[in-house]
Amino acid sequence: MVPGQGLFMGDKWYDVNGVFRVVYEHDYTPLIKPQRTRCSGHWRRRGRKVYNLQWRRYRHRGRGESVFGSLTNAFGDRLHTRLIETTYIRSLLRVLAYQVKIYIRATYDGSVIYWMNN
Repeated sequence: MVPGQGLFMGDKWYDVNGVFRVVYEHDYTPLIKPQRTRCSGHWRRRGRKVYNLQWRRYRHRGRGESVFGSLTNAFGDRLHTRLIETTYIRSLLRVLAYQVKIYIRATYDGSVIYWMNN
């Protein structure tokens, strides 16, 4: 995990003490939906406090996931590269191509946006 700041949003599969520890060590704030059956552990208790205060922000997690899901549906989930630079460039080009596709679908007529059918 890359050190940084901000929220780390995850579903119930990430409700593990080890994940909370790593997220806190890299200076992120974990916003992970808790499982009802898991309740012990120092890191999990710290994470539950964050979730109880910011659960409304967790509801917006689907917006980001829908973008990545659309990219996966359009281009697949594999990048057949060996170099880090090539992977970076291909990822950026896929995002750019997807944005151009969305831009082409919409045409502006002065006051109303018309969506074109495929």
